[in-house]
Amino acid sequence: MAEKGKETKITGYCVKCKVNGREIKNPKNAPMKGRSGPRPAVKGNCAVCDAGMYRIGATV
Repeated sequence: MAEKGKETKITGYCVKCKVNGREIKNPKNAPMKGRSGPRPAVKGNCAVCDAGMYRIGATV
């Protein structure tokens, strides 16, 4: 669990850069619809090319 005052860096796969492990800039929780209820996800932008990124199964 993250300590108060410290930000955790969330990484994901950037489709445009084709690189796994890019940092997600401006991450926000964005639950996705699923058959068994909402799934946790994080939405943000690639730190390098500014393309939209999602990380399913993670939270900020």
